[in-house]
Amino acid sequence: MSFPSTLSVLIVDDETLARVRLRDLLADIAAEVPNEVIGEAANGELGFFIVSDGTGNPYKIKVRPPCFTQYAAFHEIIEGGMISDAVISLSSINIIAGELDR
Repeated sequence: MSFPSTLSVLIVDDETLARVRLRDLLADIAAEVPNEVIGEAANGELGFFIVSDGTGNPYKIKVRPPCFTQYAAFHEIIEGGMISDAVISLSSINIIAGELDR
């Protein structure tokens, strides 16, 4: 079987060992299926929506980071609680602060 180009892979899993094993599997088949890992989503969920006309330059890209859905529910989680509860609630939903600047 012949492949015209390199297979681009985004590894999405919250288990480190699973991500490592997938990288190993991709390395094992690299001679038959050229591939490259273009990124990893360690929190288990990362969404990309890319629209292109087939060239190397997409004209629309939308990224949904892992923390987006959790943080969107934060106001409902803390409603009616105390301020001290907000800190504990925020740390329990696995927020990555660098993703919240959008």
